[in-house]
Amino acid sequence: MLTESEVKALTVDIPADIQKLQSEPPVRVQPVVRCGPWKCFHCGAVFTDAKEAATHFGTIREAQAVCTHSPDEIRHMEWCLRRYRDEDTELHRQIVHTQCEHTQALMRAEESGYAKGLRDGRALASNGAQRMKPVIEHYLKRAKFLRDQSEIERCEAALNPPNEKAQARPEQPKA
Repeated sequence: MLTESEVKALTVDIPADIQKLQSEPPVRVQPVVRCGPWKCFHCGAVFTDAKEAATHFGTIREAQAVCTHSPDEIRHMEWCLRRYRDEDTELHRQIVHTQCEHTQALMRAEESGYAKGLRDGRALASNGAQRMKPVIEHYLKRAKFLRDQSEIERCEAALNPPNEKAQARPEQPKA
C-alpha cells in the first residue's frame, strides 16, 4: 500500500500545472540536422562535407548513390537531360507534330469553307438575278413612290444589267 505522502506525489493539480506552463516561455524545437560524417555502404567512401555527401548520395530520399551507376548509365542520363533541355525528346516531337496537324486541319477547314463560299456566290450570281427580280421590283416601286432617283437608277441597273458586249470597245484598225 501507498502512504499518504506517496499518493499526494502522484496526484496532479491540473489548474496549477496549467498556470505553471503558461508562465514558462515556449520551448522551440530545433530540427535535427545530421552533421556527418556520412559513409556509403556501397563503395565505403566517407564524407565529412555536406555538399560532397549530397553530390554522392543525392538530395532526395529516392535518389541513388552515384557509385551505384556505371559511367555508361551516367552518360545516358546526361544525354537524356540534354535532349530534354533542348526540347528534343519524343514528347516534344509529338507535341510539335500534333500542333502541325491541328494547324493543317484548321487551314483545310478554312480553305474548304472559302471554296464553298465561292461556289455559293457563283451559283447565286448565275441564277440569283432571276430569284432576286421580285425583290428588286418591289424596291423599284417603293423608290418611285418615294421619288428617290438614285434608288430608282440602282434598281433599274440591277434589273437591266448592261451588256458586256455592247460596252466592249470596238477594235481599232491597226495602222
